[in-house]
Amino acid sequence: MRGVHQLVRITVLVSAALTASSAAAQPGAPPPGEPPPPPSAAEVEESMASPSIDPGVLEDANSGRTWLSPTALTPPAGTFSFHDHELLLVGASYAPIDRLVFSLSTMIPLTSDFPLILHGTGKLQLVRSGRVRVAAHATFLHAGIDDGDDDLSVNAATLGGVVTLCIDLGCHSLLNGYLAAGFALEDVDQTSVPFTANVAWVQHLTGILKLVLEVDTAFILGDINETSDAFLGWYGLRFASSSIGVDIGFVKPFCDDCDSDVLPLGLPWLSFSYRSL
Repeated sequence: MRGVHQLVRITVLVSAALTASSAAAQPGAPPPGEPPPPPSAAEVEESMASPSIDPGVLEDANSGRTWLSPTALTPPAGTFSFHDHELLLVGASYAPIDRLVFSLSTMIPLTSDFPLILHGTGKLQLVRSGRVRVAAHATFLHAGIDDGDDDLSVNAATLGGVVTLCIDLGCHSLLNGYLAAGFALEDVDQTSVPFTANVAWVQHLTGILKLVLEVDTAFILGDINETSDAFLGWYGLRFASSSIGVDIGFVKPFCDDCDSDVLPLGLPWLSFSYRSL
């Protein structure tokens, strides 16, 4: 019996030694008795990211725009949002699928004869490759005035595209470019086409705080070819969260005839959004 007991003990020791050597031979395996290292922030972010939704979109209720310019980012399917600019322009948006979002806005009437203003938009994300996002963007504008016997109305539309370059992996910071052509929807002979162009930069600073910069200009092509010698500059801060986004900043015109002494910092601008993912 004593020989049997020694044989069992030797077998157990050999088995334990083989198991330990096998574990040590596996590349990247933690030493015996130590827990595996925690995943890096990039690995966590990549594992949480949806195949069609950037983490920066989920964490910023205003990710679909800079100041006025749209971005090529779209919210998840089923997202509903309420947005407000300067307390007077209010609207709502809805995303039926991940890459498509519609919105409708109006101006709050200040007087009984205030014109009816409706502004609708549609955005379809066409490309999501690496850190590049590309979307088609269209808008419709209606302004109607009830002038007694005559109803005066103006209808116009724009059609354009937007390119967004994500600076970081989750698209919390980005560079943005937008170009759109304008068309009158009345019975007129439009021989020239106006264009609006925007470039913007959104930089994540820390926590929920972002810096948002934008420059807008315009030009005309057709029988009349002109380029605007003025542009609008936007700058300010964004307080971003998954449900609420608040933008606080200034917009300032730059041109030869602009009186910059009246408002040296520009016109104050406030906008916010509430989003239900």
